[in-house]
Amino acid sequence: TEIGKYSFFLTNITTLPSIDGADHVGDYAFAFTLITEVNIGDGVVIGEGAFSYCDPLANIENLASVEKIGDYAFAMSRITAVDLDGVQSVKECAFTGSKLQSVAIPDSVTEMGKEAFSNSLDLASVTLGNGLTKISSGAFSNCWSLTSIEIPASISSIDDSAFAGTVSLATLTFAENSQLAKIALAAFSESGVRSVVFPNTLTAIGDLAFCGTPLSLVDFGT
Repeated sequence: TEIGKYSFFLTNITTLPSIDGADHVGDYAFAFTLITEVNIGDGVVIGEGAFSYCDPLANIENLASVEKIGDYAFAMSRITAVDLDGVQSVKECAFTGSKLQSVAIPDSVTEMGKEAFSNSLDLASVTLGNGLTKISSGAFSNCWSLTSIEIPASISSIDDSAFAGTVSLATLTFAENSQLAKIALAAFSESGVRSVVFPNTLTAIGDLAFCGTPLSLVDFGT
């Protein structure tokens, strides 16, 4: 079964017990509805903005069965926790503006789109898996509650504004055997980073990378 684009857009639906049996939830299919929770069926493809701007949406079940979460899929929802085990791709702005408090990106995730978790003001804890090779532009920008982050060894690039505006981010560390080569434009600008020890693999630090931070100690390694 395929649920088409905008099928239930801007309706007053409040309950959606399960979409098990659907193969594809089309773009903006349930956007701007009053759904409070949803149970995702195995193998469902979630299209762009499928559940975006569902202000009451606070609970997602069985999301781990989904391989790809589309652009803006759960943007501006009230989801506080999410299980991404088994997910392979989290697209652009998938959870932007959500109420997530913590998120663990498992090793299964190999792609994370631009601003995937941006503007999630309550996001205090992030764990990144080793399936990622880069942290995309603005991925965690303006996550005001984030206090620390460890960059996995698999990451070679931290893209533009990836952690910009993370005002509470005081602790930035890099995993042993880090492969990091590039920190791009404004990657940590206006963040709370106070000290940083760079891995010796780093070859480029972009303009404004740490501009406007309280940074007082920098170690470029050996």
